[in-house]
Amino acid sequence: TGVGSALYVTAAMNILARTTPPARMARAMSFYQGAIMAGVAFGPSIGGLMASVFSYRVPLYGYAVLALLCAVVSITTLPARLPQPVIRAGEAAGSAGTLLRDGAFVTALALSATVFIIRAGVLSTLTPLFAHDQMHLSTQVVGYALTVAALVNLAVLPHAGGLSDRRPRKVAVLIGLAGGIIGMLLLASSATLPVLFAAMIGLGICTGYAGVSPAAIIVDVAPPGQSGMAMGLYRMGVDFGSVTGPIVAGQLAATTSYRATFLVLTVPVALMCLLAARLRDTRRR
Repeated sequence: TGVGSALYVTAAMNILARTTPPARMARAMSFYQGAIMAGVAFGPSIGGLMASVFSYRVPLYGYAVLALLCAVVSITTLPARLPQPVIRAGEAAGSAGTLLRDGAFVTALALSATVFIIRAGVLSTLTPLFAHDQMHLSTQVVGYALTVAALVNLAVLPHAGGLSDRRPRKVAVLIGLAGGIIGMLLLASSATLPVLFAAMIGLGICTGYAGVSPAAIIVDVAPPGQSGMAMGLYRMGVDFGSVTGPIVAGQLAATTSYRATFLVLTVPVALMCLLAARLRDTRRR
């Protein structure tokens, strides 16, 4: 599954990078992430229903069938070769080191890792444990809270993409990071159901607005001939956040408290606000 995910995401985002006009890059990335979030929002409910009605094996077989169908669609509809980029002098000889010397590129990688620390560490790991252990909520109510975050994310993505194309990319990023800080401060402040749902709205805004621009920035600053390598590095940043987020959140919660963990994880988000505020406008005109 890990190998398949790495190959699929890198290739899919490289297709977007090579075929989307620069003026619509963030909107294209928002639709792509919207499709992913639709699966995140509704997949667990569908899979849980199938497992409860039939067995736990049925969702796995169903997923395998969907993957096979998608493979057939890809083979029959996607071009065998992507459009060749217009490569200027000196661009073809670039490397990962060349990309990593660009401050905007490194900032985008750090932003993507931070967003997925929030998504995997706070939303997917810490919030369900906090709601169950500290707030004593049922599994059903916890599921509703997570669905709210996913639906808010899905709802704001079109505006986030359009805003990131119309204005400097950092504007959408700062809106998202502010939503994340507010959401985590709410979680740390009170253990009531309205506050929990308000926090989920803030975190949904965070992953929606701050999750679109980093991918667009990567495409902006990467030379056309290096878009595949750039997307591979972007994927590494996403995976770093997805892997370290749950580990760090779980370890902090086990050694301190849930509220202290929310406050500690607010710090890197605040630091990313400072970096994002200094980010240059990378849009290609």
